Amino acid sequence: MSAAKIGPLSAMSSLIAAHINATAEHERLFRLQDWHLVAQTIETAALDPLDDVLVALCAARPTTPREQWLRQKYLASLKIADKINGCRGLTESVLEALIGPEPAGPIPDASEEVAPCAS
Repeated sequence: MSAAKIGPLSAMSSLIAAHINATAEHERLFRLQDWHLVAQTIETAALDPLDDVLVALCAARPTTPREQWLRQKYLASLKIADKINGCRGLTESVLEALIGPEPAGPIPDASEEVAPCAS
């Protein structure tokens, strides 16, 4: 059986792969720490890259329907509320990434809106 060749990963696929890898590394260090084979500070430090990639996934704005589907499906599978529960800084970062930065300046005039395309 031959392995299928996979081309370069899309930006979204790369972020998902990075999150999966960071999750695996944290799990590995957690298990090692549980057996006192690494210091707890090392295991705790592994949370930073995990959190950073989660925020990057939330901030990503897919440009294709496939990437949009991948992002939505992967984020839904993470149960984000459980991941950020009790961590105010991470909660604020995730929400800002999902919502985007607060708009600057006055509210745009309704006359500046673009009419939707007719079907």
